[in-house]
Parts: sequence; C-alpha cells; structure tokens
Amino acid sequence: MGGDVNETRTVALDMIGTTFSLDRLGRELTERGTPADALPLLFAQTLRDYFASSYAESYVTLRDVLGSSLHRLFILYDIPISDGEADAVLATLTELDPTPGAGEALRLLDEAGVKVIALTNGGTSLMEALLERAGFTELVDRIVSCDDLGISKPHPAVYEAARDVSVGELWMVASHAWDIMGAAHTGLRTAWISAFEKEYPPIWPAPDVVAPGLEAAARAIIDHPS
Repeated sequence: MGGDVNETRTVALDMIGTTFSLDRLGRELTERGTPADALPLLFAQTLRDYFASSYAESYVTLRDVLGSSLHRLFILYDIPISDGEADAVLATLTELDPTPGAGEALRLLDEAGVKVIALTNGGTSLMEALLERAGFTELVDRIVSCDDLGISKPHPAVYEAARDVSVGELWMVASHAWDIMGAAHTGLRTAWISAFEKEYPPIWPAPDVVAPGLEAAARAIIDHPS
C-alpha cells in the first residue's frame, strides 16, 4: 500500500457491476441474437434467484444461478442454446473489463493509504482472475466472497465479515442501491455510484457520498471527515 494518510480507513468495494463492467457479457448475448435489453433482464433475474436461494438458507453460487438464468433467457427469446454454448457465454465472466475510473480510483486509495477489500457476490477465483487481468491485484488487500460465507449480500453477515478484516472506519462503495442499503443498515459509511441506476430509492438510508464514478467516489472518501 501507499502513504499513511488514511491508515484508519477501509473501503469495501463491490466488484461485479461496480469495479468490473458487464458489457462484455451483454455483447456476447446480442451476438447470439438477444435484444439489447437482455442483459439487464438477465442480471435482475439472476440476482433475484440468487438472493432467494440465500434467503431460503439454500445457497447457490452466483455463477450457477447465472447459468440457470441464461437457459431461461434464451428460451424466453426462442433462441436455441446448448450447454456448451451456455458455458461459452459464462466464460466471458473472466473477461470483464474495468468500469471507467476503476484503476484511477484504486490507485488514489492506495496512495492515500486506504485499505481496499473486494466484497463480492462472485467467487474468489473469478475475482482473482479479473483483478490480475486488469492489473489490480496489488491494489486490493483482500477478497471477501459470499461463496466462502455461504450467504449473499445484502445480508448483514457479509458486511460484518468485511468489518472483521477492515481497519478503522469502513466504507462500502457500490453501483447497486440494494448493496448500499445493506451496508448502511449494518452501520457502514456508504458511497453510491450513480452512473448506472441514476436514481437512489428514497425508501432507504441516503448514501454518505453520491458520485458519478469510482474515481470521484475515491476522492470524496479520502477527503471525507471521519
């Protein structure tokens, strides 16, 4: 890590959809004949079933739920897909590109001495592959995966697991409002990236920081009073 300005501050950073874009998966879907809005539908259905499995205390990994949702999506659009083709689509998860400003945000946090935890619904091996591919491995101190915990965000136990390996004040940074809500209810400071969902639901606690992208969020966290 870099300097010592924020040695008593930790950022728990969401990975899929926040640090890494799902656009690569979306392109794979459209190349196979699905409409342009198929990706948001696939992601929403996947999260719904993933959360439901966790809530029912019958945890299924996000990757396995996504595989199941893929088959249903192609049936919906009446597009034949074999198991091998579905596996090829799933394989693109290891090829996700960083979202705009992700690298700059991680370098800013590193230089400020902020500890960074990858807090993810994805698996540890997937996160390791994505971080290495993007050149981010040395900028992330630890990966906390829901697969290892057997429960999904936004359950309080996931944020508590991040707290267990954090230093000082813990921030959650995510593009998903439901993730920010879960973190806020567990007592974390929160920074919501507004670029994707655009509007934060007023039914939930307001984030401490609202930023258009990760770089702006990192700067706001570094400058935020304790």
